[in-house]
Amino acid sequence: QIGWDNPEHEVIHNALFNNTLQKGQTLGPLKLERDSYVLLKVNGWTDKLAVTNKQMSERRRDVVEKLSEKKASKLYNRYVSGLMKGKKVEFKRDTFEKLVNIVGVEYYKSDQDKKIAFNKKFWNKDNQEMILDDLENQMKNILDKPLLTIEGSVWTVRDFKEAVKAHPLVFRKRRIPKNKFGEQFKLAVVDLIRDQYITKDAYKKGYDKVNVVQRNYRMWKDNLLALYQKNKYLESADSKDKDQGEIITAYLDPYIDKLQKKYNDAIEINTDDFEKIKLTNIDMFVIQRDVPFPVIVPGFPQLTTHNKLDYGKKMK
Repeated sequence: QIGWDNPEHEVIHNALFNNTLQKGQTLGPLKLERDSYVLLKVNGWTDKLAVTNKQMSERRRDVVEKLSEKKASKLYNRYVSGLMKGKKVEFKRDTFEKLVNIVGVEYYKSDQDKKIAFNKKFWNKDNQEMILDDLENQMKNILDKPLLTIEGSVWTVRDFKEAVKAHPLVFRKRRIPKNKFGEQFKLAVVDLIRDQYITKDAYKKGYDKVNVVQRNYRMWKDNLLALYQKNKYLESADSKDKDQGEIITAYLDPYIDKLQKKYNDAIEINTDDFEKIKLTNIDMFVIQRDVPFPVIVPGFPQLTTHNKLDYGKKMK
């Protein structure tokens, strides 16, 4: 079953929803990737009629949004193609094969082992992105070996590791046979390089100054600084072997109280909007797929059990 609003491959979506179909009709073969095709047979369909004004309005909004996304995607792909035109990546076979053998072992670990490793990196929790900074001992013999060249610039394995710290590798396929891992690893590296060029061009065009980008940057900066300061304080407070609840009540509650008193005059709160916030008992964890950092927003900080707004002043 494929719905119009399902995130299917564009080729499948176009074949099903951009043409008049007949029951029993066969579609395809449809080329999804270089070596991937699919055949579809239409057994039937269900129409959900929009009857009320609200339903018709919502359907129109959804259609406009979907078509806008498709058009934006085409424009973006055209822009990237122009940006990368003429650029060629050449891999050094010997170094590349050694690196693939090292990283491949990590990739094919059991799900439990991978989950433990990924949970260490809270922004990549339970995702298939590869973070290589835990493999340094295995890589040390090839760190200064040339891995690839791009536009006359040589990347060593060390250069590559530094790039991955800022951009975890994202594989195009979720399930990779072992005999295809080298090919998919190569594509992930090429995508990393492509994203570097896109980022450089975005800075050149001033996108880092756009308000929504700045807001996202400040949100994550505040989160990471708060986590760093929290961990630093708890290390000095000798809070080891305590459970999370005891740590908050015994160490963090009084610490947060001191901070609220210290910065009381500098804090302004939009109490009107604050009162409109409706909280639920259900935690929501939202991620986006196929990006280096899939978590949309940081987790809500667990810093204090106090719930009274008895500090700061109303925002003017």
